[in-house]
Amino acid sequence: MNLLADSTPYTPNLIAHADKASVADVVHGSRQPVSHSYLKFRLGSHGLLLPIHQVAETVTISPHSISPAPNMPPTMLGLVNYQNQMLWVTDLARLLGLVTSPRLGRSCNLVLLRFKHVLLGLRVQEIGEVLTISPTQLQVAPAQVPATLVPFLQGCFQQGEEVLLVLDAKSVLQAPILRPR
Repeated sequence: MNLLADSTPYTPNLIAHADKASVADVVHGSRQPVSHSYLKFRLGSHGLLLPIHQVAETVTISPHSISPAPNMPPTMLGLVNYQNQMLWVTDLARLLGLVTSPRLGRSCNLVLLRFKHVLLGLRVQEIGEVLTISPTQLQVAPAQVPATLVPFLQGCFQQGEEVLLVLDAKSVLQAPILRPR
């Protein structure tokens, strides 16, 4: 299967070097807390963030590019050929125990999560912008956060009226549903 063979265009959104402001603070000896960059995305009504250093890339692919794998939990959508390697794709909303995601449409947004040597495609509804946030702006997640989501969180960030939840990549990759049985 080739991601490029489908009618939906392959659209990489490289986000390397997004943390340049943080590096500049370190190099120039700024006394303010070093800010970090986060990728914002949506799962239904929830706004979420992932630290940019844990995101390899974002891509939009055709759902027909995903080959279902037998005997896998519903969370696992299947495999895609990504840059000549097989990559697992999971439905992040289901993984986190949120309301079931809508069926795959004409395109599928993936956040390619990288932690150490592991790369996993996370299906999300919408990919947003990169935000720069000071560590002092991160807070404890509010009590109304669904209990299924709490083990995957580092905290939250208030952006205007919206509370954005900060995910921890390591916790996502260690989710019990992703472990071999």
